[in-house]
Amino acid sequence: MAAKDILRSNKTSIVETLCADYKLILNKADENKFITRDDYGNLEYLCLSHLQYVLQLRVSVLDSLISFQDVQEG
Repeated sequence: MAAKDILRSNKTSIVETLCADYKLILNKADENKFITRDDYGNLEYLCLSHLQYVLQLRVSVLDSLISFQDVQEG
């Protein structure tokens, strides 16, 4: 199973976990280069609810993961 399929199949539990401390998760995602610096900057300054923030972070990570897989396969 591809990584993106694993993430999608577990997205509810991932969102619940990320809602606990979304700023810490954002910093870890940046630290481990799961998102771009532009994504980090955009997410850091958004005024969203916890859930909206986490959902946007998940989209950014998935986009980065899909781009990374495309580069590896291509």
